[in-house]
Amino acid sequence: MAESIRPLAVGGNAPLAGKVALVTGASRGLGKGAALELGAAGATVYVTARTFDQPGSLSGTATDTAREVTEAGGVGIPLQCDHTDDEQTRAVADRIAADVGGLDILVNSAYSTPGMMSSTGPESSLGAPFWQTPADAWDVAFTLAVRGHFVMTQRAVPLLLERGGLVAWIASAGAATYFQSVLYGAGKCASDRMMRDMAFELRDTPVTCLGLWPGWVVTEQTQAMFTGGYDPMREYQRQAWARFANHNEDIEKLTDEELAGFLETPRFTGRAVVALAADPGVKARSGHALATVNLADEYGFTDVDGRTPDGFRFRERKHWPELD
Repeated sequence: MAESIRPLAVGGNAPLAGKVALVTGASRGLGKGAALELGAAGATVYVTARTFDQPGSLSGTATDTAREVTEAGGVGIPLQCDHTDDEQTRAVADRIAADVGGLDILVNSAYSTPGMMSSTGPESSLGAPFWQTPADAWDVAFTLAVRGHFVMTQRAVPLLLERGGLVAWIASAGAATYFQSVLYGAGKCASDRMMRDMAFELRDTPVTCLGLWPGWVVTEQTQAMFTGGYDPMREYQRQAWARFANHNEDIEKLTDEELAGFLETPRFTGRAVVALAADPGVKARSGHALATVNLADEYGFTDVDGRTPDGFRFRERKHWPELD
């Protein structure tokens, strides 16, 4: 084992010390949040991204995240990978196998929202309806976030089996209700079904598969969306609360300050990943979709500012039977 990637010693406030994690799409957003929290919990974290050391249209690279993982108390290892390329994805698993021989945690987070959001969704969401959507927008929703996650998990499972590992998908309420666009929902539904069916086939093994539903997350992209005010969020809020009575009236009454109070950081979901990975009884959750805020209530963690925001009202579980 190379000196630079030796797992940390167990002890102190490092519940995942000695564990090895892989987070895909970790240059920014929810993937980065998960990687940083895993690092803060003491894990060795491999982080993948297409942007390795030079940022693209949005800030953040795999190298930046890996450095911050190490600064947080873990060991960060950057790997350049385009998860639409099966061979690059397989090479990531091969590298981890060669380096450390196994894997404890896989977080499937790789996604490419900006390219899809510019061309999909209703006009009120600055997009276009599905019948005006370019056909190649399909590839954003499925080649990366469905096929890419399938291939990564397929290659990772042999590394997870011996350690009783955890596979967590960064999922979405879009798997259960209209949100953003037809393609967004279709992709999230496919990912959710894949998670549940993989859990079924892994039911007699120590590997756990589950999906995580964040709420309203402040990422590099959403920050840009809110620079002109919260009207775009107000539109999406109508979609998120569509199954609640009087939701239009309730949303119109919300001030910008109240809307901003629904926002959470990517590290809130990262803390959910850590709590689940450190739970010896996590196997009982395999095949389930779980909301970050509900896990925060259960495990007793908060976002970085001490809040537990619930922008999608996931706590009102009778309206979200998909969260089981």
